[in-house]
Amino acid sequence: MALEHAKPGEVIALKTYADRAREGMANALTKNDDFEAVLMQLSAGQSIPSHSVPGPIIVQCLEGS
Repeated sequence: MALEHAKPGEVIALKTYADRAREGMANALTKNDDFEAVLMQLSAGQSIPSHSVPGPIIVQCLEGS
C-alpha cells in the first residue's frame, strides 16, 4: 500500500516511513512540481545505481558514509 505524500505544512511521523525504508523501499515523503523529498535506507555495502534527475539534489547521510 502506497503512503500518501505529505501536504505543504503537514506534520508527518517519519517512523512510519523509516520502518518501510528498512524493508528496502524508498518512500516519497512529499512532492510537487519543483521538489521531491525521498527517504531511503541502504545497508552496509549497498549502493544506488547510477541515474540522473532534472535539477539539483540534496543528500543527507544520517549514519555511515
